[in-house]
Amino acid sequence: MTFARLLLIDVRKDGRQILLEFSGCSVLLEGRSLRPVANAIASYCCASVEAFDPDKRDQPTDPEAPFIKRVRFYYASTEPPARAVERPAERTH
Repeated sequence: MTFARLLLIDVRKDGRQILLEFSGCSVLLEGRSLRPVANAIASYCCASVEAFDPDKRDQPTDPEAPFIKRVRFYYASTEPPARAVERPAERTH
């Protein structure tokens, strides 16, 4: 997904959700230990993310390793993520 502008990065304190707000849509990443992913995005060091696919990779054995379980997209025509899930509490960017 290319984007015109990343407006906000919210990270839940427990590191299980990242909400990326772009101009035109929002993306919710769900998983565990996602703070390093949020930091990489905020530092413009992350070109892409994808949810874990067992057909492509082995599941990480390190319980502290970042793990993206699900990626959800919300567009202007759909319900925003703030109403769909608990809004992340801590801002990184």
